[in-house]
Amino acid sequence: MKKNLITILTLLISTIFLCSCDNSSQNTEEGVKTNKVIKWKMASTFPGNLSILGEGAINFTQRVDLISNGNIKIKFF
Repeated sequence: MKKNLITILTLLISTIFLCSCDNSSQNTEEGVKTNKVIKWKMASTFPGNLSILGEGAINFTQRVDLISNGNIKIKFF
């Protein structure tokens, strides 16, 4: 039950996060699209080595980096 809740919360947070990102690229004068890397800072009251909460946040940042193919970088504090 607890593991399912964590999975659902992770999916919900990642869905909200990814829906709020703008995936449009800027056009240069030549009409070539450039990809910008989006850098976000994620603050937490829990340390990264705390079971479930901290590890889940670090796992979330790694998954976003993987899913976005490196276009979205989240620094965990």
